[in-house]
Amino acid sequence: MQNTKDLHHALTKDLEIHFVELPKWHYKKGAKMKRLERWLAYLSSKTTMEEREALAMVDEDIRTAMEAEKEFVQDYEYISAYDRQEKYLRDQEAREAFVREEGEAAGFAKGKVEGKAEAKKELIIAWRNKGKPDSEIAELLDMDVDEVKQIK
Repeated sequence: MQNTKDLHHALTKDLEIHFVELPKWHYKKGAKMKRLERWLAYLSSKTTMEEREALAMVDEDIRTAMEAEKEFVQDYEYISAYDRQEKYLRDQEAREAFVREEGEAAGFAKGKVEGKAEAKKELIIAWRNKGKPDSEIAELLDMDVDEVKQIK
């Protein structure tokens, strides 16, 4: 693993991290696939069950993973725990979306009120500059004369 700031020295010789974006990865069919390519194919949603089974025939580790996967989907407790975790994550996402929407709505409402107040203030100033009396401005904007007088 390299130091990403200056790339001049290794942080450790015991760890390598590779990021692969599976949706961008293209499955190579054939027996000449490298070990990493077989695992990427196994994990890709584009790979069919028949192709996964063919990979398991070639790679013992993938066969072991497939057996563990089959065992997992047959065990009610595992599935139940998985479903609970998925539900928890969906609930968290929904809560965050709700809070975000509420915040956006509150911000929009506040901005709308502030925008109206700013627009009224600009109208009052413009009309005063044109010589309109405060009483007429107040009537046009449905405000008290005292409110109009406070805005300068």
